Amino acid sequence: LAGHGVFIYACGIRASTAFLAIARHSAQRDKYNKGDTMTTLMAIGGAVDSEEPIIFKEFIKRAGGAKARIVILPQASGLKDTGKEYVNAFRELGMKTKPVSLEFRERKDADKQKHLEALRNATGIFIAGGTQMRITSIIGGTDFESELFSAFKRGAVVAGTSAGTAVMSKVMLAYGK
Repeated sequence: LAGHGVFIYACGIRASTAFLAIARHSAQRDKYNKGDTMTTLMAIGGAVDSEEPIIFKEFIKRAGGAKARIVILPQASGLKDTGKEYVNAFRELGMKTKPVSLEFRERKDADKQKHLEALRNATGIFIAGGTQMRITSIIGGTDFESELFSAFKRGAVVAGTSAGTAVMSKVMLAYGK
């Protein structure tokens, strides 16, 4: 996402919390930025502080507050309950609308209509951490990936932690290379 006409600036929250970057389309018009839609990209490092969830609160606020329509992408994680854990974490922070976790783990399931519709309706999309090659091999080059980028372009807030951050850039480092 960041490779598509997005200006990135960053600020530190605190040393023990994750790194936060907020990206906006620049004011100049380009082939990706046809209007005045403000887009936000939150690239969160790793190990989000769940006892002081300032970053998650900011994500919810930017995505529409308690009525935000959050979609969680847990594909990078090798843990079965990652999506459910994020659903619960966001609910505990005051979300009135239940976040949706898209629990597919195979490429053939990425382009199911219900998954594409979830992205079309999302005001916020959260990409969980894990192994970035896992998520890119599942969604890279699919209609799902195109719909994810379309959601970002129309103004949905996209956030991710660890691998969820790594997949946001135009060039992704993997395995230290």
